[in-house]
Amino acid sequence: MNFSASTVVWNVCVICRYHIGSVMKRITLINILLFLVITLLVVMLPTGMYAQTDEWRKENKRGENRYEGLLGGALGDRDLELLSFIGFLEPFDGKKVELKVRFFLPSGSSALIQGRELDVRKHYLMESIPTTWHTGVWNEFGNWLTKDVLNEYKIPSSNLGVVIKYREDATTGDDCAPGFVYYSQLPDSVDSYTLYLRPNATLVNVRYTLYRISSNDKKVIREDSLPGAKTAGAPFSIKLSRMNREPKCRMHLVVRTNYEGKFGDGPPFECNFYHIPQTR
Repeated sequence: MNFSASTVVWNVCVICRYHIGSVMKRITLINILLFLVITLLVVMLPTGMYAQTDEWRKENKRGENRYEGLLGGALGDRDLELLSFIGFLEPFDGKKVELKVRFFLPSGSSALIQGRELDVRKHYLMESIPTTWHTGVWNEFGNWLTKDVLNEYKIPSSNLGVVIKYREDATTGDDCAPGFVYYSQLPDSVDSYTLYLRPNATLVNVRYTLYRISSNDKKVIREDSLPGAKTAGAPFSIKLSRMNREPKCRMHLVVRTNYEGKFGDGPPFECNFYHIPQTR
């Protein structure tokens, strides 16, 4: 809903006039002016934020498939934010190469591919331009040239996270496709998956459960916990090993946490993905 500044001021004045008789002794001119300023900022701030995002995309369009550049601030504020979900990343430091992202899309025809820093230093972001992908087969996002931004700002492959999200009906949690990032050599099989998550507050305990889903039946195939506390704002990893032993199937990952100074579990992170042992 859009409001003009004059409309907001008029409505606030009407409210103040209606209540002025009963609250005159408690409200000063400074209080009223402060209320007007805060109200105007709340109404006007979202418009400015969206305009900045659109402007960023115009200025950082790279070819026909992606936007890529540096942002003015960090992304996201979720309790547990997914920064990366990959099965392979070929090191590229200092090389002028074309990165490719291979992923399997089980359903739907749209997917968003993002590349970003794990430890935020430059506020880097790569975002794919919407296009149509193929379902039930491997897809490949390409023409991601390291010389354009990654090399220029010296962003190492060890600090690059890649997330691929799509949307399925009637599911709980994020729908993600593990990415395989390479430029010369792609492994034939899936050995493991690595996820990076960033908490917005310090965690004293992290536990995860991996389920195999078949015919709407969920079976626990792995449960584990991570040692030590996880600092607010600092990424931590979860590695799902020995995945080449698992059959082709849907999977569901649940990460549960306990926050420092709070009783009980925090909001869980949930992720759905499709596992295929072979990458070809």
